[in-house]
Amino acid sequence: MRRALFWSLTGCLVTLVAVGVFQLWLPGIASQALVKLQPIDPAPWLRGLGGWLTGNKDELTTIAAGIGVVIAILALFVNARAEQRVADATRLATWNSTRDVLWRFNEQWNQLYESRKKAVQILKTMPPYAYDTDLAQVLNHFEAMAFYANRGHLDDEMAWTNYFDEAADLWNRAMGYINWRREAMDDWTLYGEYEMWVHRVAKMDARRRELAKRQRQHPSSVASVPMTENTNAQKASKDKS
Repeated sequence: MRRALFWSLTGCLVTLVAVGVFQLWLPGIASQALVKLQPIDPAPWLRGLGGWLTGNKDELTTIAAGIGVVIAILALFVNARAEQRVADATRLATWNSTRDVLWRFNEQWNQLYESRKKAVQILKTMPPYAYDTDLAQVLNHFEAMAFYANRGHLDDEMAWTNYFDEAADLWNRAMGYINWRREAMDDWTLYGEYEMWVHRVAKMDARRRELAKRQRQHPSSVASVPMTENTNAQKASKDKS
């Protein structure tokens, strides 16, 4: 929209300049043309054209202004279409990226099932803190997910829908362990992507819960065909055929 507004204002400015120049120069240009043409005895239609231009200066100025406005509107329309296409392409690219990244992280999450169970049990025994491979693998999973999300390759809505509860619960349970690791390694960026992302998605979760609480929408029915034994039997027979 900023680009569209810029080009629209540019078109209007060009139109005003063209109209001003047209009004300023038209009488002089016409008279000079007639003076230069007189020694060579120009054809009558040329002299008539010069007079017509001078006599219809206001009408021609209005036409020029109208053409300028039309050009500005066309520029605005073309730019708006281009902006829309760019926005559509960006949304499609984001969706494709989110789909691919989420599919990969879903596979990894399933493979970490045993480590996830062990991590929960290990956190119950801390402090004292000690490095644990299973806990590190689960934390690294969310650190990698957050890395992609913080750079726009994983949509926050999709991440919130699929992983927020697990990510938030693990972060809250493991804060003491993470702090111990940062101090022990003297690396205060450790799990920084995870921290930034989980706090951002937590704010989204809080907004959604507050909105749902204010609306307090009760379940409502939808139009449907009642399912009976006969309906199920007919559906089964159609499937077999």
